[in-house]
Amino acid sequence: MKILLIGCGNLGRALLTAWKPNQKKYEVLIVQPSLSAQALFPSFHFVRDVSEIPTDFNPDSVIIAIKPQQFQEALPQYSMYLSTSLVISFAAGISIACLETYLGQNKRCVRVMPNVAMKIGKSVNLAYGDDSFLSLKDRVLAEDILTVTGSFFWLKTESLIEDLTPISASGPAYFFMLSDILVQLAMESGLEESLSRELVQKTFLGSAALASPPYSFREMISSVASKGGVTEAALKALTPDFSDLMKRAYESAASKLKTLGK
Repeated sequence: MKILLIGCGNLGRALLTAWKPNQKKYEVLIVQPSLSAQALFPSFHFVRDVSEIPTDFNPDSVIIAIKPQQFQEALPQYSMYLSTSLVISFAAGISIACLETYLGQNKRCVRVMPNVAMKIGKSVNLAYGDDSFLSLKDRVLAEDILTVTGSFFWLKTESLIEDLTPISASGPAYFFMLSDILVQLAMESGLEESLSRELVQKTFLGSAALASPPYSFREMISSVASKGGVTEAALKALTPDFSDLMKRAYESAASKLKTLGK
């Protein structure tokens, strides 16, 4: 399949890393004015701007991996490709309706919100596309392009992308923050940093492996927090402040997301 990738920052590089093992399957042409990523991916074809794209290059999909602030200046230059291909956008806060202003009569558009674990093929990719305009072939193409980066979830409504972004996309940062706090506490008890980090990482990895159906997370908490025990005392100190704090964090992230497309 032929892919035109517009932009090659952290997201674009994560995509190229995921596609690299299957390069025969993915014929990718990347537009990056600085060509700074070319040295990292010498086997992919890079160009500086739209004028350098070969005239016979007809992509099956165009992937938008630039910042929302760059749309107005950059995207009109790619109208000939955006109007004929399946368009996949990773731009946070940019709605399908906004994207369509750059696509001409083309309505074949998919919004995707990944997370940082795309770098290792473990991303949670939230996706939405209007059923009225996307064919089964389009959906299969989108999945084929992106399932190598991690899990793929089709959402029933576009608004769910905004609702879930503060959870799936921001979620890794919450995990890293809690991990850092626990590492610092372990170090304050006298443990060296490397061992403190290993202790926390393995604790969370084991916990994640346990957290699977049929048990709920509340049941899993109860299995750790024995009545009158150490963990129960810790949880009492956290509740309800921790829940309220996370709700405020969610609301703050959701509020910020609404401003990105403006």
